[in-house]
Amino acid sequence: MNNQVSSSPRLDLQAVYNALNQIQAIIEFELDGTIIHANDNFLGAMGYSLEEVAGKHHSMFCDLAYVKTQEYKQFWEKLASGAADQAEYKRIAKGGRDVWINASYNPIFDAQGKPCKIVKFATDVTASKMINAEFAGKIHAISKAQAVIEFNLDGTIITANDNFLATMGYTLDEIKGEHHRMFCEESLVKSADYSQFWKKLGAGQFDAGEYKRIAKGGHEVWINASYNPIFNADGVPFKVVKYASDISDSKLKNAEFEGKIHAISKAQAVIEFDMNGIILDANDNFLNAMDYSLEDIKGKHHRMFCNDDYAASADYKRFWQKLNRGEFDSGRYKRLGNNDKEIWIQATYNPIMDWNGKPCKVVKFATDVTEQVNLENGIQAKSQNDSRKVNELLESVGRAAQGDLTCNIKIEGTEPIDLLAEGIKKMIVDLRGVIGNVVNSAGSFSDMSKAIADQSNGVAAGAQTLGATVEEMNASIEGLTSSINTIAANTRNADHLAKSTQQEAELGAKAVAKSIEAMDLINRSSEDIGEIVKVIGEIANQTNMLAFNAAIEAARAGEHGLGFSVVADEVRKLAERSSQATKEISKLINESVKRVSMGSEISRKASDAFDKIVSGVAKTTQAISEISIAADEQLLTAKEVSVAIQHIAEETEKSAASCDSIARSTDGLNQNAGDLNKTVSGFVV
Repeated sequence: MNNQVSSSPRLDLQAVYNALNQIQAIIEFELDGTIIHANDNFLGAMGYSLEEVAGKHHSMFCDLAYVKTQEYKQFWEKLASGAADQAEYKRIAKGGRDVWINASYNPIFDAQGKPCKIVKFATDVTASKMINAEFAGKIHAISKAQAVIEFNLDGTIITANDNFLATMGYTLDEIKGEHHRMFCEESLVKSADYSQFWKKLGAGQFDAGEYKRIAKGGHEVWINASYNPIFNADGVPFKVVKYASDISDSKLKNAEFEGKIHAISKAQAVIEFDMNGIILDANDNFLNAMDYSLEDIKGKHHRMFCNDDYAASADYKRFWQKLNRGEFDSGRYKRLGNNDKEIWIQATYNPIMDWNGKPCKVVKFATDVTEQVNLENGIQAKSQNDSRKVNELLESVGRAAQGDLTCNIKIEGTEPIDLLAEGIKKMIVDLRGVIGNVVNSAGSFSDMSKAIADQSNGVAAGAQTLGATVEEMNASIEGLTSSINTIAANTRNADHLAKSTQQEAELGAKAVAKSIEAMDLINRSSEDIGEIVKVIGEIANQTNMLAFNAAIEAARAGEHGLGFSVVADEVRKLAERSSQATKEISKLINESVKRVSMGSEISRKASDAFDKIVSGVAKTTQAISEISIAADEQLLTAKEVSVAIQHIAEETEKSAASCDSIARSTDGLNQNAGDLNKTVSGFVV
């Protein structure tokens, strides 16, 4: 009975050992670490056979550096003293492979209670160890790269890593035990959303997104975070771990980008395409410019805005190839809106790159410049029209400069160039009239110069005739003087020459008759001279007027008439001198006529006296005294007549000289008139 009882525990222990031997790696050591035995599980885990390990030391499974440590020595001393050791151990399998085991080193005692060997029960945990190491490495890597904070399910802070503390500006002591709400705006904390947020996490649901939080000092921090409930072995959440990245800078940049894009979208037409040219989206500015709705264009190709020829061209194909290479394109483009409405836009096609730097879509920013293009086209057309007008005007001015005044300038509007053309046209028309007048005046001037020359020659001939007549008058006066002297002598000798009185009286009567005839001739010649002088005066006046008119026309002709103006002025001065000379000649002729008339009267009286002498010789003696007195008076008068005639002769010579000068001047006038005709002949009117 006792034997059965005592053997039963041994059987139970053996059964337990056998069960453990099936599921665990078991190895037995001497107290010094020498291997006694190992089961198949151990040998399989370490890659050895029993023969390879039996009798060897435990150190064969350890890192050589560890074996040499005091810790390893103390490890076996502890076991030899009867103390067990349990932990996870890193061991070296055959071939140098790392093996992680969860093991217990158990001293076995003999009947006296002393340790006699060591039995190790081990489980290979290499796979789970590697998984845990991977998890730990990942968590460590995440902790190094991200801000990490842990909360209880009620939001109380458990711990936080340095990244989180640096981001929020706190130390761990300042936040540990505090509630998560310390990082939130008051309005959020009081909201139902915040309460629901923690209820959600407490129920084991995670939450992720971008959150605005308040750091120490009150400044805003934007984080991209995930709140992750952590579950225990029963699948019940017991804490929340938050992994976060500080995106404040990128958030601000994105806000700036969004603000700029929004501003651009408000001011410009914006449309988006995929890389094949399919329309993804467009803003209202673009839709209004093209007169479409978004439903009209979304999903269609960009070519709907282009004419068919361009859409089918190689240029259009290259355009999209360029955008697909990530190269932008900008410029002024002609596009077609709804109902083929022609629209001009100033635009940029901008490829948008993905995270790999590859273009993923194209955004076009455009401004409707149709009015500007139409204005530019109008300005260009006006510029071309103005250029044409200027060229035509220059051609007309060039022809006028060459003397052709027949050009006709067309006035097409009221622009400044048209007003200039109108002014030039009027100038050419006026110049045409001036040149025509100058041509006519030059011809008349030439004719009148010839007439003046002819009349001057006639006056000169008349002056020569007058000179001859004056010589005859001088001869007659000398004869008269001689007769008067004879009468005086006969009168003094009247008493002695009474018989010859009749004869002498007859001679005297004849002489007086001749004297009267000479006087009449002188009178008529003086009148003729007066008429000639009058003609010369009229010619001089006409010359003066012609010269004056020529000076006016020359002034109108400007520089072309300057030489002619000088000639005209000289002619006018000469005409004035001729006019003055004719006035003086006329005055002298009038005096000569007056004196000749007086002589004629005296001669008539002498004739009467001779008639009385002839008719009454008896009265001769009584009349001798009177005849003597009359003879003396005749002698005096004859001398005066002689002086006057001499003066007439001198003036006649001067008149002849003046006529010669006029003739020579008219020769110059004729030459100048010819030069003027040559000058104006260069103009075509």
